[in-house]
Amino acid sequence: MHSGRRLRFLGSVILACAATMTASQAAAQRAPDYPERPAAAPEQVARGQQLFKSNCSFCHGSDGRGGETGPNLVRDQVVLADQHGELIAPVVQNGIPGRGMPKLTLSATEIADIAAWLHSQPLSDRGTPSTLDILVGNAKEGEAYFNGAGHCTQCHSVTGDLAAIGARYEPKMIQNRIGRPALQRRSCRPRP
Repeated sequence: MHSGRRLRFLGSVILACAATMTASQAAAQRAPDYPERPAAAPEQVARGQQLFKSNCSFCHGSDGRGGETGPNLVRDQVVLADQHGELIAPVVQNGIPGRGMPKLTLSATEIADIAAWLHSQPLSDRGTPSTLDILVGNAKEGEAYFNGAGHCTQCHSVTGDLAAIGARYEPKMIQNRIGRPALQRRSCRPRP
């Protein structure tokens, strides 16, 4: 699908799906996908960078965006949801043996410093924090595309797998899942 049509469709789907729950209801039920945190002290970020380089970069790359064996931590959901290392600590201290991640003997303070450094990294690879503007479109056009030319109903149903999708995901997450299907295990592709 051409970029413009895909974006209009995406906006229409988001509008239709989000109609099941208002944004204020959704925000009251769960934390945001990308929490806002106050900036950490520069010395804490510097300590975190040093600790990351000496303990984590051999797998996760020097910038935390993934290496030969470790995934991108800057965009990892655990890191994004973490505030001060509290979600990262159990992973670091217990490891993930099935995935080849060893246990590391780092203190809670050291992990908080690493978290501060990871949180200071821009989400975009271009060097500045990315923002995601939620696209909006025409709900009727989106519905027509969903039921017609997009062939979406071959796999999906608004009363089945997409029922109340606006209550399960923030609009930003819905847009990411549709707009960046390569990040998913399976993707939606228009069928001829």
